This record gives sequence, structure tokens and C-alpha cells, in this order.
Amino acid sequence: MAVLGQKHSRFMSAITRGRTQSKLAQLLMNPNHTETHKTQIRRATYDEAKDLKAWDEFVGDRRIDNWRGELFVAVDGGEVVAYISYSSNLFYNRPFIGLLCVKASYRRRGIARQLIQQILATYDGLDVWVSTEEWNEPAVKLFDSLGFRKMGAIKGLNRDESVEAYFVRQSCAEGADSVATQP
Repeated sequence: MAVLGQKHSRFMSAITRGRTQSKLAQLLMNPNHTETHKTQIRRATYDEAKDLKAWDEFVGDRRIDNWRGELFVAVDGGEVVAYISYSSNLFYNRPFIGLLCVKASYRRRGIARQLIQQILATYDGLDVWVSTEEWNEPAVKLFDSLGFRKMGAIKGLNRDESVEAYFVRQSCAEGADSVATQP
């Protein structure tokens, strides 16, 4: 009976908000369905940067990125579930995405895409660079879908002797020169 009540409640809520028929059908057909909401992307606070260590897959301390003002987080339901660090001057004075990490239970939901799009918007009009191991197919596919092109690779850079591939998303601005000025 509780499930029926939940369905009815979501049904009535959907009607009052003017949902489409397909959305109503989805609510009625799947009693376990919960509406998704967009993950919020924003600059990290000091405490958030500090707390990333609990699930961060990379070495280092994200507080350093945060002190430089180069750390965005993704917040879903009040919980920090991902981050992206970047720099405008550590990679040959070009915008570079240094680290991108999404909690395992939040992957494949578009959060990494949102974080990268934030960096692309931050450096609008400039080329943006990123790297990943060649074996990291999900990241390579994501970069490709966002318009990044593979520009080269370095073998032996990582401890596991994997090949680190470098990608660039070239500016859409005509005649834009990524080396000229930084934001």
C-alpha cells in the first residue's frame, strides 16, 4: 500500500507541475523511480578540499589546488561527489586540466562532463589541454565527445609505465591564440 501511495503522490505532483505524458508514464511504471536533479558545480571550500582525501584516487593534497583558486567540485544532494583541478600556467602557460575524479558510485552520470564544461567556460576563447592514460577508455571517449583531439603521448611518465596521452580542445574563436593571454 505504501508503494501505491508513493506512486499516487508522485503522480499528483507531476500533474500539478505540468509534466509531459511520457514523464507521467515513467512515474507510474516505475515505483522506485526518483527524479534526478542537476549536480551543482562550484568552487570548493577549504573544508571540502580537505575532505576530498577520504576518497581521492590521486596523490597530493587538493587544498593546494584550492589555495590557488583552481579547484571546482560537483555537489549532489549536499554531498561533494567529484572534483576537477586545473591550472593556467603549469603546462607551458596553457590552460590544463590536471585531475578529474568522480566517486565510483557517481560515475557514468555526466558529472565529469559538467566539470570539464565548467573549465571550458572558464577559459572560453582559449585552447584547453588534458591528459589521461591511453587505457582509460571512458576518459578518452569523454574527451572525444567534447571535441578534444589527441595531440601526442609519453611512455614511461607514470609509475606503471603506461602511456599518457595528451589532448587539446581548440578554441572555437576564429584566430584565437591560446598562448597570447590568460584569463
